[in-house]
Amino acid sequence: MLRRLYGDPRRIRPGTLAGYSAPFLTAGAFEQPLAVLRSWNPDLKELESLLPRIADIPMLLVWGTKDVAVDPASATPLSKCFKNCRLVMLEGVGHIPYEEVPEEFNRIISEYLTETSLHR
Repeated sequence: MLRRLYGDPRRIRPGTLAGYSAPFLTAGAFEQPLAVLRSWNPDLKELESLLPRIADIPMLLVWGTKDVAVDPASATPLSKCFKNCRLVMLEGVGHIPYEEVPEEFNRIISEYLTETSLHR
């Protein structure tokens, strides 16, 4: 499953799969992920209803063009919900950009935070 979340599974760092798998060795470990899946649609509707309340908050969206968990096509419509939003699409990257391309991800976040703090 984790391999599918990467745009390029060759970018999975040693130990990553073991780290994600370890919690599932515990009895009852599947209950929480199943609960998330059961409440997925209601949770998304609730989040959507809250968007107008946070529309004024400056926003940075970082998205991988190969995200199979959340369709990259949804990034642009979501970005339009905010008055001050920067959308960065990472070419060839999947759902977990902070793990797949951590240096690039950290650079993007750092630049955004620096620019945002300079404008205060």
